[in-house]
Amino acid sequence: MLLAAHGFAFDVAYTSVLKRSIKSLWFCLDGCDHTFIPVKMHWRLNERHYGSVQSRVRKKIGADSEGVAAIVAR
Repeated sequence: MLLAAHGFAFDVAYTSVLKRSIKSLWFCLDGCDHTFIPVKMHWRLNERHYGSVQSRVRKKIGADSEGVAAIVAR
């Protein structure tokens, strides 16, 4: 794996509690031969929900002052 080839070493790993994130982390750690390090999982690392601007086109949000205000408020 690229990280191991470039000499990266880790003391601890962080991930969200989402299954796909955990599986991705284990894949990366296995590739670096770092499966022995502690893993910290926390729900606050889950993906965010953006409320009223969720799934809107980014260009349209920029043109809409209400959308910009909603993003800045977060």
